[in-house]
Amino acid sequence: MKYNLNISEDAALELFHSQVMMEKADILTNIHWQIESAQEELEDADLARTPFLRTLIEMLGRFERKIDKSPLFTAPADWWAFSFEIASTAITLNLEHYTSVTFSSEREIEDSDVDATLPLLSVKAGMLTVDEFAKRNNVLPVTVRQWIRRGKLRTAVKNGAEWRIPELTEIPVRGYRGARYEWDTDLTGLPEEFAYISNYRSAEFSQDEADKNLYHIDFSDGEKDVRVNCNTKGREQIELMLISHPFVNYVSDSFGIFA
Repeated sequence: MKYNLNISEDAALELFHSQVMMEKADILTNIHWQIESAQEELEDADLARTPFLRTLIEMLGRFERKIDKSPLFTAPADWWAFSFEIASTAITLNLEHYTSVTFSSEREIEDSDVDATLPLLSVKAGMLTVDEFAKRNNVLPVTVRQWIRRGKLRTAVKNGAEWRIPELTEIPVRGYRGARYEWDTDLTGLPEEFAYISNYRSAEFSQDEADKNLYHIDFSDGEKDVRVNCNTKGREQIELMLISHPFVNYVSDSFGIFA
């Protein structure tokens, strides 16, 4: 175990335990803080963000009740602690093992590395049709379909010929946000011109800082990388292809990990 203070490991471990979630009570307290924070934000939120915040508060409430009713052990008395992650599809309680912790000059945790994450329980978000998502967010269904086509609703899932969208999905903001997609098997059914993508296992999208009409896609197989440059239309085509592929996961949908 690595830490940056000139103290014994027992003292460092005690300091670590005082700042992380070790008991059910710690988890419930943290969830309550997140609910209060979302409720405060809701009071001043605009109409576009209101549906998301209401859904977040409702899901956090379900998560809190599930934790409260579940028998939960104390985290192991080593470098283990609980955390929970809020993502578009679920809120999940995890048990994590830390390999390094960096403390600030005030002896507060400011950085850490984790080598094991064990999911324990979760509450899942409902999956909405395009029409349901549009109604919830006060937009037209054609607008939602356009967001999907343009790679702006990356959490959307293709279900046959239809799309489903997790209810804990924020509507797109103006401007482009980078994205990362991953897959762990060869991708079948790709158009011939994009067959090369199956040789890789991840794709990272970014917008050029100088030319906003230029996009970079960094493909990687874990050993070698290749960069593809394209315009807006090309980027939208490739993102839509990855979003709609059943073997591809969009991995940038976390709203926060709370430890």
